[in-house]
Amino acid sequence: MKLYSRDSASGSYFLHLLDRLGIETEAKPRLVAVIGRSPVEAVAGGEAELTVITVPVEGVVLAGLLPEELQNYNTFSVGVSANAKERKAAEQLISLLRSPAAAAAIRSKALEPVVP
Repeated sequence: MKLYSRDSASGSYFLHLLDRLGIETEAKPRLVAVIGRSPVEAVAGGEAELTVITVPVEGVVLAGLLPEELQNYNTFSVGVSANAKERKAAEQLISLLRSPAAAAAIRSKALEPVVP
């Protein structure tokens, strides 16, 4: 069984990618939509063979990354409100998120940090 998350951004992108590759008609009937939980949990629990997902989970081995031309990147931004009550703490968190240690932790999860 091959699972995808019907209600997630990655699931929507995956279905679009199948269409873009011209294999949606062949592939979609073999997929099972997961609703209300992560398809990775089903793979980790042995209920399914594979899933396409963005976050690694214990018990699931990353088979590889999509080629660059098929990647879909999510970019997260951070900022401090003009009315922040704990401005210094927020700025310290931003510093931590931009640090080499954070970049290493992000890479350890098969993600890529983007730091200007």
